[in-house]
Amino acid sequence: MNPSLLFAEFHVDCGSRAVGAAIKAIAGWHQAASTTIRRSAGIDWTGRDRRRVPRAPARIPLLIWPAEYSQGQVLLRGDEAGIAVTRDLSIRGFALLCDQPVLAEYAVAEFDGVAESGVRLLLEIRWTRRKGPFAYVLGAQAIGVIEGDPSGD
Repeated sequence: MNPSLLFAEFHVDCGSRAVGAAIKAIAGWHQAASTTIRRSAGIDWTGRDRRRVPRAPARIPLLIWPAEYSQGQVLLRGDEAGIAVTRDLSIRGFALLCDQPVLAEYAVAEFDGVAESGVRLLLEIRWTRRKGPFAYVLGAQAIGVIEGDPSGD
């Protein structure tokens, strides 16, 4: 499929338990991240920065689609996914390294190999910083777990 906008009616589970379980599954790829995520679940944390929960450094590859989200429906923007890698993660979200910014308020992130069919999250893009030519860091909060295949396959 190559339309510029792909309409998809995915079921989005925005419950904190579903999001937390998905992030724990993703963190399971990385031992240090998994330990930090397990320890931080259910507690507030005040570290040396403004974050309320600790983040664990972890490099985990993912595919990312810019998206629009409204009333439980996801509209994918663009005809192919971008490639990114996590810089760090917490029970609430991620910092992502990308070669181009995600020019949307929301995105669908797919982590292949985490579960039998992969884990797909609806992310709210909170901030974007350009670090150099073809180097961007994005801050994203995980707001839901997506069921369905955003690639349209």
